[in-house]
Parts: sequence; structure tokens; C-alpha cells
Amino acid sequence: ARKSAIDFETCDTGGAPVARMTLNNNGYVGIGETVPDTQLEVLKATTQLKLSHSNGVDTTFGTDSNGYMTVTSSGSKILIADNDSIQAD
Repeated sequence: ARKSAIDFETCDTGGAPVARMTLNNNGYVGIGETVPDTQLEVLKATTQLKLSHSNGVDTTFGTDSNGYMTVTSSGSKILIADNDSIQAD
């Protein structure tokens, strides 16, 4: 039988394989999610995405347990289109 998804698995020493990333038959990719329902879905209880410019210069994005989006920048402000910004006091 042909499988409808490709799972990328790893395992701890002596442990059973665990799916870490899934590519399903719709072309959707799940990282930490074995049944992704959108083009890219990342599931983790902490930071879901980190964009880095260089070591220690980065911004992290996440969704907390209330569904609130969190954006944490190593800089003092977050620039939004056309140089509008949110700046720490």
C-alpha cells in the first residue's frame, strides 16, 4: 500500500522513532504536527519560529496557550511596513 504522507523521524538513543516533520499528500508540511492542515504548520508549546540575522540578533514568534501571538525581538523595536514601529519604553 502506498503511504499518503512522508514522515521524517528521529529517535533518542535506544528510543522509538518519533515523527518530527511530515509532508502530506496535499503538499502541506507539519513540523511537530503529523496532520498539517495548511501549507506550513509548526506545533510547539514554546517559540514556534525564530528568524536570525546573526548570532544573538534575532526575532522569535509564537502563539501562547490563549492563542495570543507573541513577537520577541533582540532589538529595541519592531518595524512594521513603511517604518511604522512598536517600540519598548
